[in-house]
Amino acid sequence: HRYNRFMPNEKTLLIKPTEGYSPHIGTFVSMMQTCRSRTIQTIENLSNEALDFILDEQANSIGALLVHIAAIEVAYQEQSFFKRNILDNPEKYAKWSVGMNLGEDARKIIKHKPIGYYLNLLHEVREESLGLFKKHDDDWFFKTRQDPWDEPPVNNYFRWWHTLEDEVNHRGQIVWLKLRLDT
Repeated sequence: HRYNRFMPNEKTLLIKPTEGYSPHIGTFVSMMQTCRSRTIQTIENLSNEALDFILDEQANSIGALLVHIAAIEVAYQEQSFFKRNILDNPEKYAKWSVGMNLGEDARKIIKHKPIGYYLNLLHEVREESLGLFKKHDDDWFFKTRQDPWDEPPVNNYFRWWHTLEDEVNHRGQIVWLKLRLDT
């Protein structure tokens, strides 16, 4: 792979605890890293034109979906690790709001970037998540909390499962869009 530094080591196809993390968090990290390697394999050879391709006036580009994947991870970092909504962190919200919300603004703003830009973005956000996960244990992962933005109460495991679910869903959109490219 051209971007091996972004890829988790996949010499096996095992979901198992990852060294340096508590057992449940480490197992989840294994799932996150496997999911991310699949996302990277899906996009790593895309041209700038493919990354900017917009199917119709309602669609998002592949590049915008990649920024969205990173933005959602940042939003859940805020919720789970810092116990705040990203809206309560104006600096982070300003940086990530277009990617979080997608739509018309994303179609106008998120474009003309090479694949390396998106790979770096995904890598940097993931590295921050992995470092933050190391500071927590399984009790934290399973702890239920009722925050003003949650209905019903959720635990950190659910928050991160949803982050993973979001990436898988958008990777499906990316595959679908790739099939519609004129390449």
